Amino acid sequence: MGGGGFSEEPDNLLLDDFVLGLSGKKTPRVCFVPTASGDAQGYIDKFYNAFPPERAEATHLSLFRDSGMQDLRAFLLDQDVLYVGGGSTANMLAIWRVHGIDRIVREAWVAAGDHDRPLQKIQDHLPLLHHALNIPFTVILTLCLSMR
Repeated sequence: MGGGGFSEEPDNLLLDDFVLGLSGKKTPRVCFVPTASGDAQGYIDKFYNAFPPERAEATHLSLFRDSGMQDLRAFLLDQDVLYVGGGSTANMLAIWRVHGIDRIVREAWVAAGDHDRPLQKIQDHLPLLHHALNIPFTVILTLCLSMR
């Protein structure tokens, strides 16, 4: 998560463990979206180091390089957790709009809430995470969506 978790504290994965736990799966599908950093390779590498195969089925979505992705919507909606990396939010949103990612993420967010999915668990724990752990709301809600 931008501002916390694997990107800031590689030896302290408690926040990442919490998010993975919300999926309810032993090995959740986790996608990192590093658009705000310009798809910085070092950031992507940190993500894969934090989420080895025994911990998660990790992948990333690169919008600055041709990923060969044919169906972004199906790919993103098939994920259990989306991690959106930090950087330039304004640039990220502009690029997302070009590719329709903003609409897909909104669809995922609404679907997660409408179907009593783990999104509610994130919402229920916001005060605890914010006050007890001193984690900013923006970090917690960096679009980590428990989709399944």
